[in-house]
Amino acid sequence: MREMLTETSETALIRRGKYGQRTNTTALKAAHTRLARDLVFDYAGGLAFNRAVSPADAKFLLGRFLARLDRALLGRDWAKAEHTTRTWLIAYLEQLASNPHYHFFANFPYRLPYKPSTQHYEKLVEQVWRKVVPGGSTDVTWIYDRNGAASYYTKELYRSDALENIVLSSEFWA
Repeated sequence: MREMLTETSETALIRRGKYGQRTNTTALKAAHTRLARDLVFDYAGGLAFNRAVSPADAKFLLGRFLARLDRALLGRDWAKAEHTTRTWLIAYLEQLASNPHYHFFANFPYRLPYKPSTQHYEKLVEQVWRKVVPGGSTDVTWIYDRNGAASYYTKELYRSDALENIVLSSEFWA
């Protein structure tokens, strides 16, 4: 599954623009809605900054958050872990002018013989996010309605700057 998530041919075509034309944001939203709906993500959520932040700073802070989260979940050698065992996340930055925040779909790793509860991940995500973004807030939930979550979390992909605001966790892997 993770190899498929690096970039689908459909998303790559949209990202580059078929025949060099401008990005088709309707097709982009449709492709990412299908991606979020059809792939097996267990969790969805939000990471709010609760302050003004640039897209570049938001992406930097998301990278810091993911590094700290993997450290908390996988231990001190988290950076040496196989990519397939790290946190897998696709995030969409939205509302830059008024309330910048990421919506995300994620699968979190675990080292225990059983999968921790949603409440465990809720607490951990909040603790780590607040260390990276003091005053920030979080929301993590188990995905129970894939179609609804996919449609809601990709709702702002119609904007012309949408491509720059999509982040894959694999962008931060060495």
